[in-house]
Amino acid sequence: VSTQSTGSCAFRDERCLQGIGSIMALDVLVNNCDRMPLIWSHQGNAGNLMLNERDEPVSIDGQIVGLAKDNDRDDYLRRVRALLIGGEEKAAKEFENVRAALQGHCKVDVGDDGARQMQSGFWRTVRRAAADADQLSASMAEWRRLLSLFDPPLSDLAQIQVDFVDAVLGVFKSAVEGTIVLDDDDDNNNDGDNSKQ
Repeated sequence: VSTQSTGSCAFRDERCLQGIGSIMALDVLVNNCDRMPLIWSHQGNAGNLMLNERDEPVSIDGQIVGLAKDNDRDDYLRRVRALLIGGEEKAAKEFENVRAALQGHCKVDVGDDGARQMQSGFWRTVRRAAADADQLSASMAEWRRLLSLFDPPLSDLAQIQVDFVDAVLGVFKSAVEGTIVLDDDDDNNNDGDNSKQ
């Protein structure tokens, strides 16, 4: 996290902490694992989170890391479900990992309340993504189609897997609807099939 002169104070601000939570929800949606250790096994890369001149968090260096059905997708979806299964009100232990990462990288402990604020911002974005799932999916498919027209072709285009994002959106929707099941059979569920929901 790039902290300007007031940066460490920003971590006491509810709006800033909720913004960090919102960024993490988007990271989970696209499996951008190179920022905070929310559901990923690493210490985080706080350098990919900056504060603008208004002390608002800004994500940089984001990427979509789609997982094919035969390449760890089921395990990833289980980790997303495990994060969301407790609902919005129950403190999720994964946010303590982020709290520890911020303390290690930025020397600021946001405290229990800060972890709850990050979780609140996370869930606000999960609810919004779930509500807009069909539009998000269609827009992403069109974006990918347009990128495929580039000549010479883009080398990382294969990473943009709309069906992967749809599967995560399906988990978001089931969490918001209260129908999420931790041990769901990923091959036989509706996660990611927005046409059936």
